[in-house]
Order: sequence, then structure tokens, then C-alpha cells
Amino acid sequence: MKRALYISALALLTMTASTLLRNPSFAAINSVVPISAELATSIAGKMFPAGLDLNTGKLLITEPEVVFVNNKRLALQVRVQAYYHRPDQNIAISEMGWARISGGLDFDSETRQILLHNPSIDTLDFDRQNEASRDFRSDISDSWSNQVTNPMRTDIPPHPYIVLFKDNIRNVTYDGQNINIEIAYE
Repeated sequence: MKRALYISALALLTMTASTLLRNPSFAAINSVVPISAELATSIAGKMFPAGLDLNTGKLLITEPEVVFVNNKRLALQVRVQAYYHRPDQNIAISEMGWARISGGLDFDSETRQILLHNPSIDTLDFDRQNEASRDFRSDISDSWSNQVTNPMRTDIPPHPYIVLFKDNIRNVTYDGQNINIEIAYE
């Protein structure tokens, strides 16, 4: 009896395999991997700290947190340190604060990049309100206008959780509850 079941299972497996080999369109395995805000924050954390050049200073970005704003937009809240340092002039100015950048998530399957449509700086609050923080706010706003494209583009993060199926990503969507990575193995 066991031998008969074994032979039947083997025959079924052989028929299925031969069908898949003759018609590879049946050989794809599709799946969706949901990414929570917590996991997205962990993945984003691997890409920080990051530094950006401003028009007259620099911006150091740390402590990222992914926030699901609504069904269409997600945000990245970060700690920022804006600084202007000219040792030859004995000038060193620095201000700390928080910023929140948001946009609509998408995926470009041709370039294999993650997109953020209609990106905006929702909040930019410095810990201290003074002339330096106002100057940095203006510098950040000007740099944003000059350097940020719509959509913003970034490569797929090299996080260990994603690297296993990075080459099989077909789409990245967002539904307000999760970032969904659609993968297909062909």
C-alpha cells in the first residue's frame, strides 16, 4: 500500500514537473511580503546616519522612523543636525531638530528603484528658535527646491531581510497598513 502511494505520488510529481518544463508560464511562484512600519523603520535604520550638502552648510540625518500617514502617503521622521563650519574663520554653528518627509510610494520596475511621489517636508522643527535655526530652515528649503525631484528615487535597500529576494521584486505598493513587496520566482 505504501509502495503504491509512493509510486502514485512520484508519477504525479513527474507529470507536474514535465508540464512545468514544457510550459514555463506555470512555473512562477508569486508572493506578497508585507512590511510593517516597525520593520520598515528597522530597514531604514541601516541606511543612516546620512549626510547631505546644503547650499551653505551640511545636514546630518539620524534616527529614522517610518510613519504610515494615511492610505496614500507614508513618512520618514528623522533627527537632523544642521551645521555650518568654517574653521579658518573661527565659525561653527549647529542646530538640532526633527523633520518629517512624506510622499506616495511606488516602484519603477525598469530601473528597479523605489519612488516617492509628491515628496514634501511636512515638518521641520529645530530644538531652539533663533537666527541660526531660521537660516538653516531657509537653507534646507532652498536646497530641497533645487535638489529634490518628483518623484524622489532610491535604490532598494541592501537590508538582509530584502536581499534574499531583491532580484525577484516585481512591485512595491502601500495600502495604509503595510508596505507590500510583490515577488515572483520564475
